[in-house]
Amino acid sequence: MLLFYPLQPSVAAAFGEARVEIAGKVIKVEVAATEAQRIKGLSSRAETSKKYFMLFVFDTPQQVIFWMKDTNRDLSIAFVDKKNIITQIVNLKARSLKTVESKSKQIKYALEVPKGYFATSKIKIGDKLVLID
Repeated sequence: MLLFYPLQPSVAAAFGEARVEIAGKVIKVEVAATEAQRIKGLSSRAETSKKYFMLFVFDTPQQVIFWMKDTNRDLSIAFVDKKNIITQIVNLKARSLKTVESKSKQIKYALEVPKGYFATSKIKIGDKLVLID
């Protein structure tokens, strides 16, 4: 299992960017592909920041755990399995120390977005995530 602990901001490398498509919606995301990037995630950003779309990429499918310590905005997270299918969507509370664990041990991606984005965009469990670039 992967658990995220806070790092000093200077430790985390700059995030890459990509576009993903889900349910006909194209979403521009920051990509957290290294351990340092995954640990930093969306923490310490201003609540008003427009950059609250992040794709966490895991080297091998696994069960993952997230928390919201130092994250200033409520988010929703979709856990995506090794077949690129959304298997679980969970709402996350800003600055919470409560951990959220994926039900599946086959998670390849986790997509964090502003809370409610999946519902308003009609993105649901069973939809496929396609990496565009």
